[in-house]
Amino acid sequence: MGCQESDYMDEHEKHTPCRSCMPGQELSKDCGDSGGGDAQCVACPPRKFKDSWGHHSCKPCLSCALINRSQKSNCTATTNAVCGECLPGFYRKARINGQLDWECIPCTKQTPSSEPQCRTNLVKVAVPTVPPQDTALLALTSSALVIIVLVLLALSIIYCKRFWKSQCQRGESVLLLLLPLPFTRARGPALLLLQ
Repeated sequence: MGCQESDYMDEHEKHTPCRSCMPGQELSKDCGDSGGGDAQCVACPPRKFKDSWGHHSCKPCLSCALINRSQKSNCTATTNAVCGECLPGFYRKARINGQLDWECIPCTKQTPSSEPQCRTNLVKVAVPTVPPQDTALLALTSSALVIIVLVLLALSIIYCKRFWKSQCQRGESVLLLLLPLPFTRARGPALLLLQ
């Protein structure tokens, strides 16, 4: 016949109750169903608690922030955290049976006006804020890009002026070659045509 859930088989093959640990402690390994007789009581790990005597394990602490509630007291090895009211902009929704949900949900425009937490605190869309160092980096990068664009624009203008100037001089030479000889010697009428 096997041991019960809270028993283990000792060295004399007797069913022996598992060691019972005080609040704030749990067994170092699982005990019951015939094993774990050599388990010792050890302190609950961080963020876990046990509030009663027994061989059962420590339970995870409640995180009030995860359920959008204020925290009245912190979790200790022997007590769970105690949560307060819903954070501003959140409310507890009533279930069909009339009980309130433990978790608070965000207020929206569709939230009934009967919810006091939501009357003046509609959830605002969070606008991401840029840290100051990122703003400075953005300004510096933008300034550098503007300077680069201005330099490229100035170089383009200088290049275009030189290009058109050389084209105009080349055009004058071509025009002088095309004009009859009397005009090229005098240069006067040829220059008038170019202007």
